[in-house]
Amino acid sequence: MANWAVVVGVDRYWSDAAHLKGAVRDALAMREWLLDPPGGDVPADNLQLVLAPGPNGAQPEADVEWALGTKANIIVAINDLMQLSGGQGERLYFYFAGHGLTARVSNRDESALLGTDFTSINTDNSIALRSLWEYFETTQFADQFFFVDACRNVPPWGEGAEFELGRWTPSWAKGSASFLKRALSGSGRHGSRSTNSCSSSMSVWLTPCLISSMR
Repeated sequence: MANWAVVVGVDRYWSDAAHLKGAVRDALAMREWLLDPPGGDVPADNLQLVLAPGPNGAQPEADVEWALGTKANIIVAINDLMQLSGGQGERLYFYFAGHGLTARVSNRDESALLGTDFTSINTDNSIALRSLWEYFETTQFADQFFFVDACRNVPPWGEGAEFELGRWTPSWAKGSASFLKRALSGSGRHGSRSTNSCSSSMSVWLTPCLISSMR
């Protein structure tokens, strides 16, 4: 069975102060490792790349195919991967570098990844981590690896504000069960933790500040 990957790097955000410098660079480095046979061993046709280069960060080479890092394009990349793979394979890699935040939603903290089109008005241009990972748990990849380099930030309009987050809720993904508490129940510098569901295993790497926001 083949290996598959979604790689997302977002440097450009809602203001000059919010722009990042290293997310696209790190995503491109991850892509190189994933395409390397001794590395991730992912065929080029099996890798979806989504980027939003900023004014002061790395730029992809002219021969590298990528989509702009909006929320919609991140979802399209995931959907394309699922259609091409049939939702099954040997290994699945998901990598995200960019902004993340934790918001109060229905009286509880919810962490999310932000697309380049996220603003204080268009807050649903984000993807709640819980919904994304619960969806992936329904797929049939033998091993799944998630790398999230997205430090938790206070929303730009103030701490404790409630607002709408975007979610990944495909109509055909049924029977998912939350594994987030199990995935984050261990300790470790990068928050790595493996979980087993049926015949597949899932491993999660999160930056420490995002881990602390989700406990």
